Formats: sequence, structure tokens, C-alpha cells
Amino acid sequence: MRSQRQGRGGIFDTTLQGQKPEDSAEDLRQKKCLCGDPHRFSQCPHIIPSIRPDGWKPNPEVEKRIQRIIAKNANVRCGVKAARKHI
Repeated sequence: MRSQRQGRGGIFDTTLQGQKPEDSAEDLRQKKCLCGDPHRFSQCPHIIPSIRPDGWKPNPEVEKRIQRIIAKNANVRCGVKAARKHI
């Protein structure tokens, strides 16, 4: 006779390279932005000028790279447009 397991976990919880699945999902949400920092487009002062702190100045090289990527990639362009719309 087999015993019934109760609860969600078994003897061995599923992991991906030592991380639980919810950790992996968080990593996916925090992909690197076009500027290279780990945040969403809507949190990027390079992309959203209205969130720039007083005295903050953009890095010209990063600005050029961002503009180049936006010009070449329609999916990125759409994501940036959506981030700007919601702020």
C-alpha cells in the first residue's frame, strides 16, 4: 500500500542549477536593460527622462548604444514606447 503525500513538496524539490523556480522567474524579470543595468525599461533614466534624479547626466556612449538598438529592433522599440507611455 502506498502512502499519500500531503503538501506541495516531495523529498526533492525541483531546482534549476541550485535555484528554485521562483528565483529563476525573478531573474527573467530583471534582465539587463539597454543601458546595461538590471532593471526594466520603465525604471531606466536613459529611457524615461522624467525619472532622472536632479543633476543626473546621461552617459553619451550609453545613449548612442540605446538609440542604435531602438532603431534596429522593432520589439525593443515597442517595449520602450510602452514604458514611456505608462510613466
